[in-house]
Amino acid sequence: MNSIKTWLNLETQFLFRFYEDDTEVTMDKLFSIVQKGGESVRDYIERFRNLSLLCPAGMSLPMLLQTCRDNFFDKVKVHMGAVNAHT
Repeated sequence: MNSIKTWLNLETQFLFRFYEDDTEVTMDKLFSIVQKGGESVRDYIERFRNLSLLCPAGMSLPMLLQTCRDNFFDKVKVHMGAVNAHT
């Protein structure tokens, strides 16, 4: 669970969620965004979505979905049926 335990954590989460960053995101940046260690699938998708909105070049929805899915952890992709499990 992503509970907030400190004032600093609250501030960080608030700024991440609501602060409008004027940084322009390139297509290369979108392709390189991967799920971070300890990051939930939901948080990763939200982070990816927020950054994709800052990309002026834009991408088609199918391409955005494919890029986002391709950068999940392997175990998430296996669970989704996106790749085969290797044993």
